[in-house]
Amino acid sequence: MGPGKTSTSRIVSPSTVFARENKIEEIGFPIREEALEGLSRTHAVAELDFKHALSRTIIFTSTVMLDRTKIPKPLLQMPQMESEDTATWWRILKSGISAYGLDEVLALYARPERHASSLSSNKGKAILRIWKLYRSKGVAGLSVPAACCALCGWAIRATLRRI
Repeated sequence: MGPGKTSTSRIVSPSTVFARENKIEEIGFPIREEALEGLSRTHAVAELDFKHALSRTIIFTSTVMLDRTKIPKPLLQMPQMESEDTATWWRILKSGISAYGLDEVLALYARPERHASSLSSNKGKAILRIWKLYRSKGVAGLSVPAACCALCGWAIRATLRRI
């Protein structure tokens, strides 16, 4: 049996491009696939461009692997603003670089006990943060009508994800 394998299951190791995320309450390593059964799952899209990224926030920083020889250094520097991770990915995608998803579990996300304390728990603040990203000239730089359309798409996807 090779490294990273057990006789009963494959061990999932966290790393790579961007991948789906699982929300769990506890984390323990090594993580075996059977431990993932019954968890809420998201799936990575095969390819993501700027236009499609605007309606979803699906690139999780802990699952990203970048080729620094192909991405200009200024794009890799996270801006000093709320949701700086999303701003960074959108800036990279806006430059014409696509993101490629690997639909394997590479990271686990532990929710805080009190969801109210998490950054995304206040939906009003989340909408304001995403609006600022849409309108910011250094990030998406969308016009008001384009930002309204993108925000509607984002809100619909966010709502459907929770149904």
